[in-house]
Amino acid sequence: MSEKKILEIKNLTVDLRNTNKQTQKIIHDISFELYEGECLGILGESGSGKSMSVKAILGLLNSNFIINGKAMFFGVDLLSQTNEKLRQYRGNKITMILQNPMTCFDPLYTMEKQIKETWMSHIRLSKHEMKDKAMDMLARMQLKDPEEILKKYPHQLSGGMLQRITIGLALSMEPDLIVADEPTTAIDAITQYEIMKEFEEIKKRKTAMIFISHDLSVVSQIADRIIVMNQGKIAEQGDLNHIMLHAKDSYTKQLVSSKRMVLEKYNAILQKGYKDDYTR
Repeated sequence: MSEKKILEIKNLTVDLRNTNKQTQKIIHDISFELYEGECLGILGESGSGKSMSVKAILGLLNSNFIINGKAMFFGVDLLSQTNEKLRQYRGNKITMILQNPMTCFDPLYTMEKQIKETWMSHIRLSKHEMKDKAMDMLARMQLKDPEEILKKYPHQLSGGMLQRITIGLALSMEPDLIVADEPTTAIDAITQYEIMKEFEEIKKRKTAMIFISHDLSVVSQIADRIIVMNQGKIAEQGDLNHIMLHAKDSYTKQLVSSKRMVLEKYNAILQKGYKDDYTR
């Protein structure tokens, strides 16, 4: 892992202001770092604050949220930037891959038009060059018949195909940081396996990545370090070996234990199946 620091979060807190101007703390004083070529996994159940933390860092929360702390991206505090400046960072330096790829695309326009529009603000290419680039991107994402895909509308493609396109778009921007927020949740198990292979390829490119998930088995496939979040706080952090074998936090131990139980049950079913096949 490189010693070049990409991101440093210092004492991040997020408070939600309600209609009575009272505030409720959502994120409690969290801090972490991310280095070049590293994948940081953020693990937690729904409502644990994992996605909320990243949205706060990237300026994706509305004015009802009060954000304090520092989010140093190559030495620049993202929390002190204007909305316009943050949009530039999100387009050029930081890209996001979301849970439901269908929400990323407009149902009224073809994939070709939307891919080109994504690039127009960030990459200087002619229309012909953009078409060639789009074809090449789809091919690299192992999507068959890229010419036909470009003619289609989002609803004519599967969730797995759309997710591959969002990954391809993210990579095409050549960002310093990719944020993947539950990118495999809305797809079936076989497609999930294929998508995780794509993320493993991203790691080989030495692109820094934050991978958010509620699934320990998915995070363990890709993350160099793991942060476990619970009720807006960091409950535990360390590499996979530490999380699996040496965690001190009771919530983390419970997560690990429940995952082990599922794996053991799955393995037992497999072994029984093998025995049944052998005795037939």
